[in-house]
Amino acid sequence: MFQEKSENTSTATAKQPEKTQKEKTKDASQTNSLATIDYTQATTQEEQAIIMLNNLENENSASAFTENLESYYPGKYWMNSFAPKMFMDGGGRIIEKKEGSSHVIGDTTKDKEFMQNALTYSVNLKGAVGKDKNNDKEDVKLVAAKLNELGYKDVPKKCIDDGEWDDGLTTNIKDFQTLGKGDGYYARKNYKEDNYSTPNGIVGTDDATFKALFRNTNLSAIFMNRSAVNSKIKIGKTKIDGSVGKDKTNNVEDVKLVAELLVENDIENVPTICLEQGEWHDDLATCIGAFIPNATWIGHNGNNIKKLTKKRKSGGTLKRMDYDMSTQEHTSSESRSEYNAKLDKIQIEMGIEESSDYDIILEIANKAATDPEYFNELTKDLTVKLTNTSANRKDGDVTLSPVLEDRMKRFHKFMVATGLYSGNMRVNDGARNPKRAHRWSVEYQIEQNKYSKDVKSNLIKMFNDKTYHEGDFIKDIDGNLWAKKEHFYTYYGKNPNYKTKIEYNAAVKKAAEEEKAKELVITEIKEKKDEEKKEDPITGIFWTDVVDYVTEYTKNKRDENVENFRSSSRSYASEGYETGFINRLPSSKNISTSNHVGGEAIDVSKEAFILRTDAMIDLIGLRFGVIRSGGAGESWHFEMTGVEVTKENEKYLKKQETKKE
Repeated sequence: MFQEKSENTSTATAKQPEKTQKEKTKDASQTNSLATIDYTQATTQEEQAIIMLNNLENENSASAFTENLESYYPGKYWMNSFAPKMFMDGGGRIIEKKEGSSHVIGDTTKDKEFMQNALTYSVNLKGAVGKDKNNDKEDVKLVAAKLNELGYKDVPKKCIDDGEWDDGLTTNIKDFQTLGKGDGYYARKNYKEDNYSTPNGIVGTDDATFKALFRNTNLSAIFMNRSAVNSKIKIGKTKIDGSVGKDKTNNVEDVKLVAELLVENDIENVPTICLEQGEWHDDLATCIGAFIPNATWIGHNGNNIKKLTKKRKSGGTLKRMDYDMSTQEHTSSESRSEYNAKLDKIQIEMGIEESSDYDIILEIANKAATDPEYFNELTKDLTVKLTNTSANRKDGDVTLSPVLEDRMKRFHKFMVATGLYSGNMRVNDGARNPKRAHRWSVEYQIEQNKYSKDVKSNLIKMFNDKTYHEGDFIKDIDGNLWAKKEHFYTYYGKNPNYKTKIEYNAAVKKAAEEEKAKELVITEIKEKKDEEKKEDPITGIFWTDVVDYVTEYTKNKRDENVENFRSSSRSYASEGYETGFINRLPSSKNISTSNHVGGEAIDVSKEAFILRTDAMIDLIGLRFGVIRSGGAGESWHFEMTGVEVTKENEKYLKKQETKKE
């Protein structure tokens, strides 16, 4: 935040925000040479646009000068000679119709219709498009035009204009399915399409590529994790290159930044010369001391700069909700106004323009999330439900957050109202006790061969500690059997890395058959040297045997429907215990601890999302106080954000407490 000089002092108060491009346009003294109301006199499309914008900005005058045409007409309107979207206003003039700009929020019937018109996609294909496929001419045109619109290079002109198939279109489709692991890639992966990582160059009538291409807002995906969302919140500089203080380096930009940060931290009388010109002034030392007692300067590292930038940095992170399961108390970490300011920054960073269709939809979502009467009126005709079970609400000592469940209920209904979700939403998992989470996580790590170096090392530690022995098995603290004693071997020197006992036995047999006499001599010498050196034998593990054992064992338990065994170990599963807990063995230290064990996460049915990789889902979810943070492989996993608890959330919380009584 900048400051401006007052009349009677050299210090400053907060300066007004810099004028927008539109405000600059109105104030401009330069006269446009196209000073005419009649747009038909223009000779090019750009000239028409300039004239129309001048008239819109100045009503009855065309004297304003448009400094940056592109700021008014995004590139997509000019790509491939596409004309701007025009309409006749009440006065008979032809003007640009900015998406959503004429819609006023408040009438729930019109609001719902507006959202469905903006998000319900009318494009359908008669057949598949691709080499040796149906390739109806209108279908080819649709696919080619869409890829061209999205900026894919060298889309064959005859495909766009005439709908004639060309093998070059295969390259464009494959690029869409793979480049940058974008929408096409994630759609194919999340819809379990075979060989999703290998592009097939085909757009089906309802396959993942079709959904990513035509059932898509084309907003960049942000569902990966909280960091992906936070990266969209731009907060400005937080680092200085030198030091700021009397007789310090006092680089111009460093002085400006320190002065700005002091203002942001509500320090008064910051010298204007420091803010505007970046020149050192001794009064700035007083301001630094007012914020950090006894400090007179700020270095480029250390605690002072950390304290000074803390507030700004906190503005770049969506905070978490503090949930106490024992009391079911929820402590919000930021107000709705603070929270919405961050969401607005995310939308700007994602290219959502003010008053565009998407901006209007998110404003409607915000109203629905904060105004109970409006929400009830908007969704009154919907009979869909978020279905849950008592087992998902409470598992041992773990209780699912009622606020999270209530937010998901509202989010789900709103999603159905927009057309982005169809039918009931089922809760597949909510509260998860630590033992179950631990079991699932180790199954995942072993069966999917993830974090295997750590898991192998931990199993060997357990093998060498009789505390973990039970008969022929290696057992963890919770009683899970993860290996057999026969899955380990000892060696000296370099590890031969035998994967299976069969491989080990074959190696021994081969040595015995080929060089039996020599082997005996070598063995005797080796044993003698080992004894002289007093070397301890080293333990190795038949890892493939362990994987096979755990896979077969867990499959049998699943078939028997034994408690704590997951239906599938293909998806990532976080741990039930914190790093350092002895119960965590044999898990890797690098795998995260599940938020399910804190009652702060919920997994829902994913099939009914129209395109579950679409960022609009996440942007709407954020307005309702929920966030997807399970990564690309868990697009069904939602958690709470730290925005303040609404009265409706509280009502639901009390209702759940009454049910318990």
